[in-house]
Amino acid sequence: MIKRNICLKKYNTFRIGGRAKYFVEASTIEEIKEAINYAKKNSVPFFILGNGSNVLINSNGYPGLVIRIVGGEAVVSGTSVVADAGVFLPALIALCTKNNLSGIEWASGIPATVGGSVYGNAGCFGKAMQDSVVWVDVINIKTKKIERYKNEECKFGYRESIFKNNPHLIILRAKLKFKKGNSVNIKEEIKKCLDLRRKKQVVGFSAGSVFKNYEFKNIREKKEFLKKFPDLEKNISNNTIATGILLDLINLKGLKVGDATVSPNHANFITNNGKAHSQDVLDIINIAKKKVKQKFGIVIEEEIRLLGFETLDKKE
Repeated sequence: MIKRNICLKKYNTFRIGGRAKYFVEASTIEEIKEAINYAKKNSVPFFILGNGSNVLINSNGYPGLVIRIVGGEAVVSGTSVVADAGVFLPALIALCTKNNLSGIEWASGIPATVGGSVYGNAGCFGKAMQDSVVWVDVINIKTKKIERYKNEECKFGYRESIFKNNPHLIILRAKLKFKKGNSVNIKEEIKKCLDLRRKKQVVGFSAGSVFKNYEFKNIREKKEFLKKFPDLEKNISNNTIATGILLDLINLKGLKVGDATVSPNHANFITNNGKAHSQDVLDIINIAKKKVKQKFGIVIEEEIRLLGFETLDKKE
């Protein structure tokens, strides 16, 4: 059922955001279809939201329909799981552990849904969703048909996918392939991942890493960078440098704007101390991008998604 004027603060991990003009929660394919049809019929923009773990929502609100995809089913078949987009990652991990399936332990502690994780090709510790995806079912809102994309058709990259670059493709479910394992070993790996994550954990509400790690465009760019900053060669792996290191070197930790703060524990995390406005976070983002460009000559890119900001919202 479509609701009106719903405050979005509690629907994202930043705990920031104004009211959505329209709001609906959907868990089945039919409910998702109905919500999209409502937006089309009423000529309003819409935004697909999962658990809201990597989104910054405008404190002034969103003048369209927020479709929050939550819940659904996850069905095990052999070493595969077909999971609906709204399935919570911790629930998927618990299901895999119960069925002795290994390969998703790295995602322990990530408060996201399957759909959101596939959309942004979530990953850590050298692993990512693309390692497990067999296929993804989407609804193409241009053709109004359900289409299936095999792994190689998903165009996965670092925090990228074909779905992220084509907003008319709405993720409905995914088939994920794992390996047969042992629940004892799986639990040990989960504990190891959670312990590593806790070391980076920040105090306060956040949306995880704000910026993507920086990948050098070519060998020439990397050489030019290392001419100026030879001491950073040890921090470059697979042609990529962690943006957190760059932010640390410009002394961003502890920077505060309004009630938003760059975590003193990790420079790539911004926290809401309770009453932050979206503009506070945006100001920090802009300061960080400007200072990194000035010092290192490179342009870092946000990993988080932005909702309700006029220059970025598009009507589908």
